[in-house]
Amino acid sequence: MLTTSVCVQGYSLSTSSNQALNFQFPSVSIPAGGYQLVYVTGKTTASQAGGDVLTSLPLSKNGGSVVLLDGSGNIASAVSYPR
Repeated sequence: MLTTSVCVQGYSLSTSSNQALNFQFPSVSIPAGGYQLVYVTGKTTASQAGGDVLTSLPLSKNGGSVVLLDGSGNIASAVSYPR
């Protein structure tokens, strides 16, 4: 578990590690031991107070993966989701 907050500005979410940026995070800081919910809504926005982040990231109903890329395009994390 991290013991300091993390600013994810410049990080991005994609549905593939080979894909161009699908969603780039705005200036959002995640507190130590915290988390950030990202909702796929068809809209892209973030609250000013570090609250909800909305994205239009195209997720497949047939399952797939979501990749978190750091500001240099390196994979920071990835998760697969079922159909």
